[in-house]
Amino acid sequence: MTQMNQEIKAKWVAALKSGKYPQGAFKLNSRGSYCCLGVLCEIAKEAGIVDSRLNITNVTEYFSTTDVYQGDDTILPRVVADWAGLETCSPDVDVTASITAARRPLTTVNDRGVPFTEIAEMIDRSL
Repeated sequence: MTQMNQEIKAKWVAALKSGKYPQGAFKLNSRGSYCCLGVLCEIAKEAGIVDSRLNITNVTEYFSTTDVYQGDDTILPRVVADWAGLETCSPDVDVTASITAARRPLTTVNDRGVPFTEIAEMIDRSL
């Protein structure tokens, strides 16, 4: 198993704990609410690794704005995963701090509403 780039991990953990990014689910960035992986995309965007564009959907009763990173709005782009040193686009993290830690994909942990501060701790100890 490859280890995540520690400098990028430190920036990601700090960003998740900062309170700068409101937490959302199911999209990397929707209306200014972020999945934990969307926060990593924002860090990659600031580093010039990935670009984003606003995607607007307007259908009779449904209006949505999402940021699309390298064409993806729900899945971490492979270019960001590679840059960060992640093996997959939704890495598994330890969801408990016990010796018998259970591992779950970050997308699942985020979309179940686990707060960013707890996700940051999981990333810090697991990646």
